[in-house]
Amino acid sequence: MVCQGTLMYNRMRFFTIKNDFTFDFFTRRIRYPYYSGLYNTTNQQDCDTCLSVAPATMPGIDVVNLIPPYLNPEIDNGRPGYRHYKVHYETGFLARLDGYPSLKAYLKSRFGSKSSSRLRSSIRRLETCFPVRYTWYYGHIGEEEYRGLMRQFREMLQRRFLQRGDSNKALDIWEYYETTAFRMILEKKASLFVIYDDQKPIDICLNYHHQNIMINYIRSFDIDYAKFRPGYIDIYKQLEWCFANNYLVFDLSYGDMAYKRRWCNTEYRFDHHIIYRTPGLSNQVKAQAIRAVLWLKQQLKNYGLDEHLRRATAFVKDRKRPAPAETGPRFEVEEMAQNPHPRDALREIDLSMESYRFLRKPAYEFLYLYSCTAADIRICQLKAAENIYYIHGRDKIVKVVHLQ
Repeated sequence: MVCQGTLMYNRMRFFTIKNDFTFDFFTRRIRYPYYSGLYNTTNQQDCDTCLSVAPATMPGIDVVNLIPPYLNPEIDNGRPGYRHYKVHYETGFLARLDGYPSLKAYLKSRFGSKSSSRLRSSIRRLETCFPVRYTWYYGHIGEEEYRGLMRQFREMLQRRFLQRGDSNKALDIWEYYETTAFRMILEKKASLFVIYDDQKPIDICLNYHHQNIMINYIRSFDIDYAKFRPGYIDIYKQLEWCFANNYLVFDLSYGDMAYKRRWCNTEYRFDHHIIYRTPGLSNQVKAQAIRAVLWLKQQLKNYGLDEHLRRATAFVKDRKRPAPAETGPRFEVEEMAQNPHPRDALREIDLSMESYRFLRKPAYEFLYLYSCTAADIRICQLKAAENIYYIHGRDKIVKVVHLQ
């Protein structure tokens, strides 16, 4: 039976079926019928024992996308009727941890002393300002707790990508991940890593596991805590876990982003297999045409031309759309020697209330700037002007004006 997730990835294009190998291997644990074997090249172990064979798809051509270099599927050459081409296309990033005795040694190879110090400072600041705990759900999680975390995870992703003005493919098939990941966590095929501020999740990562490989598949954080760089902290803590549990590969997968280049010591190209049935000259011609198209697209990427084309296309599309509305609250913040208003002119507010959520970002930035704990601050609203607030720390006060 073809699952909902696969229906989103196996799309008809140019008389082919396009299969996302990474998605199907890690989230569905299947291999395709034209592969006789699948091997983990980092430890030379067979992967077939954990996989089921997918049903045959259709006559013609299959394109298998996004095969990472540490997994080696072997075409079943003994089975009549299959021929294939291989193309290197799309860039991925991973951390190879062999050869490093500790996380400290790995970080030393990737970061300068100033960057390492800044990272450690971010961790100390987060742990100073909030009652932080780090939790791995791997082999155990209650179903009710799982549902709550996945609901909050989805909200984080939605807020984060709304802020970026971008879309996220995971949200398109969120129901699939939510339905399947619970069982996989219990079976130690997946995990959730969560950073908590007391009882509140502020950073969540969904990982998939196989032997000595962990792929960081979906990740997001509460944007109110952005000043503390939770996205860097979660990578640090997950690498720490990988070293403690003898993992060799921490894969951040495809997508060329600055943080991946910073953390990863290995840049790689995915394999794409174009598999066609014989006999039939038309299938071979189509397969060669697909190979040529992929090769050309990779050349455009190599020279940065694909980005110019993408920007030009986006510019034309954006001209036809109304200007986007400004998102998120805006503030003016001013440091003050003292509060100019008497106590009875102020109303103390509870930042945990949803109606005051918009104030969390400036409040957390206050905590970061002055290195004080959440319990040390008091937030008051001016009764006579409901858009004016004062954040009181141990020895600092700022005035926050919420711009309407």
